[in-house]
Formats: sequence, structure tokens, C-alpha cells
Amino acid sequence: MRNIAEGDKPLPMAFDVNALPVYACHKRVRAAKITDWRFLLPEKVVLELEGGSEATVCAQWFDAKRPRIGGYFVVYADGYESYSPAGAFELGYSKIEEGGSGGHG
Repeated sequence: MRNIAEGDKPLPMAFDVNALPVYACHKRVRAAKITDWRFLLPEKVVLELEGGSEATVCAQWFDAKRPRIGGYFVVYADGYESYSPAGAFELGYSKIEEGGSGGHG
């Protein structure tokens, strides 16, 4: 399990990562930077997002994803909710302005 104090540092690899195939990402997602969070109930956490919106997630999601302030709450086209560290997200995605041909739902 990853220690939150490690930040966005990658974990040491126990195998030769160069043996894996290389993929390029071309997904479109909805996402916002996490600015803060608060515990709503023992089983719910409210993520405060850049732009003033909020997302409520279950405590199990929060414990599994271990989000950090400044990282991104990400929702994929199929509704799957995830977390991405800021560096990885910002290298892999560019914002599409509303009215453009991007995003979903």
C-alpha cells in the first residue's frame, strides 16, 4: 500500500517495466482539481473541486484512491470515478472548452 507521505513519487518496480507494451491515451473525461475535502458522515467524503463544485464519494473510494489536494477527481464516460495525481493528469490531458467536441454527458 502506498504511503500518503510519498506524494506523487512512483513506487519501485519489481519487474522490468520495459517488457510491457506501450499505449497512448485518447480518452475524453470530465475532471476537476481537488481543492479540499470534508467528511460528511463516517461513510461519505465530500471533495471540494476547483470552480466551486463538489463530489461526494464513499469512504472506501477515498481510502482506496488516497486523493491529494491539487490532484484530479476524474469521471470517465462510463461513469467510473477515479483520482489522478496532478502531474500525471496534466501530462496526459488537455482541457477542451465547453461547446467543443470533447467530454461526455
